[in-house]
Amino acid sequence: MLNTINTQLFMLINATPNASKSMISFAVFCAEYLIYAPIIIMLVCWFKNPASRNLIAKIALTTLTALIIAAILRTFISSPRPFELSIGTNFLSHSSSNSFPSKHAVFIFAITFALFNDSKQQIMQKYAFIACLFVAMVICWSRIYLGVHWPLDITAGIVVSALSAYIVQRNWFNLTQRFTKIHTSLSTIMMKFKVLKHITKNSNS
Repeated sequence: MLNTINTQLFMLINATPNASKSMISFAVFCAEYLIYAPIIIMLVCWFKNPASRNLIAKIALTTLTALIIAAILRTFISSPRPFELSIGTNFLSHSSSNSFPSKHAVFIFAITFALFNDSKQQIMQKYAFIACLFVAMVICWSRIYLGVHWPLDITAGIVVSALSAYIVQRNWFNLTQRFTKIHTSLSTIMMKFKVLKHITKNSNS
């Protein structure tokens, strides 16, 4: 029954052979390039706004966690893409690889959910979350529209991202505390090393 619903939803969203070229071009742009927008924005914020680095680090860890979970799932669950089964119409050149869960959905929704966890405290994060949610929905729509993913691939990606965001958010304070301790210890060791080096240099001279 789940497979039937998955296929029916796919056929409902997937572009037909007579779809307009402009719509296909828009979908291709969304499917292949729109995902780079949040990456570029985060890189700019990292260098231009140091106050945002804590949030960006949390987003990065959430995304990494989600991608690792997705990679594990892909190892054990095999799901051919729609075009491999000659279902629907494919408009995007893609290798015949496992499609479950969608890595694009995992990546973009990991960022989205990480922003959501911080949106309760900061108004700018709230706007960023809404914008990222819109981008995530458009990207995921385009992947199905062009025929390279099933709706179930996208759904699984969202679930994996939500779980990863929950895990990171729940443990973030402890992680930052440990990182601070390690950073402080390393800084102390480096400082002692510099002092010792300076003393040794002076004694030799």
